[in-house]
Amino acid sequence: NISICENALPFPLNTGNPVGGVWSGTGVIGAGPYSFDPSIANASNTLTYTWSDGNGCSNSAQLTANVVPPPIANAG
Repeated sequence: NISICENALPFPLNTGNPVGGVWSGTGVIGAGPYSFDPSIANASNTLTYTWSDGNGCSNSAQLTANVVPPPIANAG
């Protein structure tokens, strides 16, 4: 699971293994390499990594990406 601030830049999704799979879910952008963009995501998002081999067999794994509000700054 990951937590990322809602005003953060897109976060690279480079943790999928084996390399060469496809990321999907709300907030996922790109067509490889993939990133997670918190500005277009929900508060809690299930991201799925799917990989297929040369024999047509596939499998997937999921992680939860939580988008949290930024801290409130007060200059007094």
